[in-house]
Amino acid sequence: MNENPPQNPVPHTAPPRAHGRVVQPHPYAPSAPARPIPPKRPSNALGVLSIVFGILAGFVGVVIVILPYLLFVLGGGGNAEGFDDFARAFGYTGGAVVFAGLLLFVFGIVRTITRKGARRKWDEAYRRTY
Repeated sequence: MNENPPQNPVPHTAPPRAHGRVVQPHPYAPSAPARPIPPKRPSNALGVLSIVFGILAGFVGVVIVILPYLLFVLGGGGNAEGFDDFARAFGYTGGAVVFAGLLLFVFGIVRTITRKGARRKWDEAYRRTY
């Protein structure tokens, strides 16, 4: 039989198992190299969200401007000269909120338009490489 057995045999240990599901290649699939993962496309999310929040801010600003007049009418009227001083502060605040909403809305439109061009260029470059 074996006249010279090994003195220190190496014990056979199983390779460590990965946690979770291990994806094995399909036995009949050709062994082609994997394609590299392409970079992410430029996103329009910030532009669209800016448009939505700009519209919402505009509505909130209009409500801020209208609210004291609505409360004045619902309260049955009263001192109209004192009310004008009170309502003027609401007008300034509501106007500032409407202006901020308008700026946000315009920024969203500009951002969305410029990002569509970037997405189109990215798609063309991606089609050329793959």
